[in-house]
Amino acid sequence: KILRPIMEELSAATRETAAYYVPLPGAKPPMRMCILRVDPLRRIRDTFHVGNRLPIDIGAGGVVIRAFGGPPYRKGDDVIRKERAHISWGEIDSEVCAIGAPVLGHDGRALGSLVLSAPQARHDFAWATAMKAVVREAADRASHGLRLLEDFSVPRMYDAGGGLKSLAAFAATAKR
Repeated sequence: KILRPIMEELSAATRETAAYYVPLPGAKPPMRMCILRVDPLRRIRDTFHVGNRLPIDIGAGGVVIRAFGGPPYRKGDDVIRKERAHISWGEIDSEVCAIGAPVLGHDGRALGSLVLSAPQARHDFAWATAMKAVVREAADRASHGLRLLEDFSVPRMYDAGGGLKSLAAFAATAKR
């Protein structure tokens, strides 16, 4: 209810594919998995499926997860963290470009990455650069929505004895 509407709006506005990737803890080598995807109505598009896995070290979605996943950092991660977005031009598929931005938790670490992908034949690097702000804004909205969901999760509404907290006590425990 949080990610899908944001992704549908991103896909409709750009007429390209929006996808959400999450890191796979403990995977060797480090991997990410597509858990949600919204395809445009166009017949020619990036085709990748929910459940597919990709390495963390390549592609816009993987690189932003890595850069916001905590140490050890790699060369270039500081630029990605500053811009909060990354462009991939043919890294995974020579005919596809992608723009990724991190969806961040309260601790500033990536919960996942929101990615806009498209066939390179339709766009140039200037388009991808302009789309960084669009994808970043959508990822920021997703981050905010998921953090609110975390703030009001059911376990936090109960005290140590299992009783329902007062509104004041619950509000005092809410993050930010």
